[in-house]
Amino acid sequence: MASDERLRAIEETMRSQLPTTAASREQISLWSVLKQSVGKDLSRLTVPVVFNEPLSFLQRLGEYMEYSDLLRLADEQDDAVKRLEYVTAFAVSTLASNRDRLSKPFNPLLHETYELDRLEDLGFRFVCEQVSHHPPISAFHADGPAFRFYGSIYPKLKFWGRSIDCQPKGILTLELTKRNEVYTWMPINCSIHNLVMGKMYIDLHGTLEVICHSNDLSVKVHFKSSSSWLGKEANHIEGYIVDKSKKKLRALYGDWSEFLASCGAETFEANFAAWDKERKEHKEKKQPVVGTGGGHSPPPARRFSTTDMLSSPEPPEDIGMPLVHCKSTKVSSGKKRCDKLDRALASPRRSTCLMLTSPTGSGTCSKITHLSVLPLLTGSTVLWRVRPRPPISEQFYHFTLFAMALNEMNTNGRAPLPPTDSRLRPDVRLMEDGNIDGAATEKHRLEEKQRDTRTTLKKVKQDPHKAPSWFTQGPHPFVKDQDTWHFNGCYWNRDWSNSEYIF
Repeated sequence: MASDERLRAIEETMRSQLPTTAASREQISLWSVLKQSVGKDLSRLTVPVVFNEPLSFLQRLGEYMEYSDLLRLADEQDDAVKRLEYVTAFAVSTLASNRDRLSKPFNPLLHETYELDRLEDLGFRFVCEQVSHHPPISAFHADGPAFRFYGSIYPKLKFWGRSIDCQPKGILTLELTKRNEVYTWMPINCSIHNLVMGKMYIDLHGTLEVICHSNDLSVKVHFKSSSSWLGKEANHIEGYIVDKSKKKLRALYGDWSEFLASCGAETFEANFAAWDKERKEHKEKKQPVVGTGGGHSPPPARRFSTTDMLSSPEPPEDIGMPLVHCKSTKVSSGKKRCDKLDRALASPRRSTCLMLTSPTGSGTCSKITHLSVLPLLTGSTVLWRVRPRPPISEQFYHFTLFAMALNEMNTNGRAPLPPTDSRLRPDVRLMEDGNIDGAATEKHRLEEKQRDTRTTLKKVKQDPHKAPSWFTQGPHPFVKDQDTWHFNGCYWNRDWSNSEYIF
């Protein structure tokens, strides 16, 4: 499906905002809730519902698929190194929605499920199930015409006084079925800082290692930890693709919340110092400047007008220019504007744009969101760029447009959802509608119902840990000494006769 057709499909099926804005937390101190849990695992801690966002953790996992087009692009590459570049870009893209998302998703109930069937318009279908309660483990499986993507996540949380650390355990596996290639990686660590005082911010840190088990290629992308939300290293990532002899074949660099690019390893090493200096200066000035690198004396930044609308990732493009571009036409004011921008501003569903400075220094757009374009090294290939968030995102838990629709009940005429689907959770639904007190009451009721069910089963000497309906645990097919959860393939038969109404 062409990019414009995919865009229309998204517009027609996805809502652009939630029913109500996020509730105020000014009267409740998060520190007062967490201060007795320093150094402890937070998986069993109950926090006031006002600190939640109206999504289940299973729905948050569904956000992995926002940039699923990258998997199509990976499959289209004939070169194995380029395929790994796009697979890595996909792995990084699954993290982008975390920026500013400081609310906690609802803990899934045991055997809760979530499905996202976008096979007809976006080329994938996704299903997830809560397969364990203690420890909390969520298993998921997604597939499309050229891939299978699956894994399980155990989000282990700890509170350290001024920060919360999340060290998710699990293995994520991607199979490019037509290429007969298998890739694996582990989730990256995440921290939320300044819980007591100051502006809270989220920080991803550690190393993302993507291994191709079919050709001995691998890549390690290092996430630079920042010391403050204004830190120069904030969100910066870099790494190399290497072969089995550890020879550097390609360099990757970017910002996990904005973009990922690649260039030659020698070019990156020769020009990194100059580029890094320019990048840090750009971070300090916070200006949407674009330019090219090349050598230890980078040329002045090029300035011109451009917009970027919600669209599918584009084919690979070797550039030393902006991350975003389109054809512009002059208007009577002498400033440059884009036809797509005019249509977007008139659209009730899509009013987000990114407009940089024109050649004359005029023509900036008041609707710029977070996205600022960093300079790139000469000869770079932009592998992935983030889609701008709606300008109202901050009022709606900092959701992306993709996240806005995850709890929507629209099934497009498909068969009914199972009674275990996250969309049917009354506490999440009430919070989305702005009924915080009702959401808190329902959240408590569901937690008590789950405890009572476990107690009853134990009394009658039945195993309270009923086997999951759609996943089974077993050895990982490609990683030794590791277990994973395997999708049994039965979910899409849509037989809910053995599914209990857990809500």
